[in-house]
Amino acid sequence: MSHRYLLRLTALVSGLVLLGAAPATAGRELHGRQVGPAASRLAWSDAGTYVLGDSITAEGTAELQARRPRWTINGLHGRPVSTLPLMVANVRAVDQRPFRVVVELGSNQSPAWSKSDYRAAIDALPTSTRVLLVTPYKQPGGHWAPKGVQATTRYARWMQQVARERPHTCVVPWRAKAAAHPEWLRDGLHPTDDGYAHWADLILETDSTCR
Repeated sequence: MSHRYLLRLTALVSGLVLLGAAPATAGRELHGRQVGPAASRLAWSDAGTYVLGDSITAEGTAELQARRPRWTINGLHGRPVSTLPLMVANVRAVDQRPFRVVVELGSNQSPAWSKSDYRAAIDALPTSTRVLLVTPYKQPGGHWAPKGVQATTRYARWMQQVARERPHTCVVPWRAKAAAHPEWLRDGLHPTDDGYAHWADLILETDSTCR
């Protein structure tokens, strides 16, 4: 066996070892802060809690983590509601029995999405998992297209219906709060800095009474 071949073989084995070790390291470094190509992957939460969301969650991460630093929070700008099944599957990949899952998906509509899709995605979680559904809101009459406004209205109604049908499932009434406090929104959808504090507190308040 030539010396050059041995060097190449050693380099290959070393590379495989590093690849094998990378996920565990990444899980520690990216706890609750997924970026880049792994944006839909989830780090394990020792609190058993996973927040799945779009830009509202992405921008509200600091407020939530200040209150619950052990939660894994995964928000991505522009994430459509139709990615919920994938996100739930990713939760199950790292935690077979999550204690709590917060769903903040509905600001970005998907044409074929239905109530049964919400229900099927949530049913993929253990029946013991507490699920918090954050109702979406887009302010009517602003620069948001009427179809988007109508979609968030529809999604919020379905969330409420799913919550009534499934045990350990509660609605975080962000839609009602945001509609009553337009000053909490900077563009009719995304909260202001003060609005994000109210948003995070509302999630925790709902969680405290959800059984």
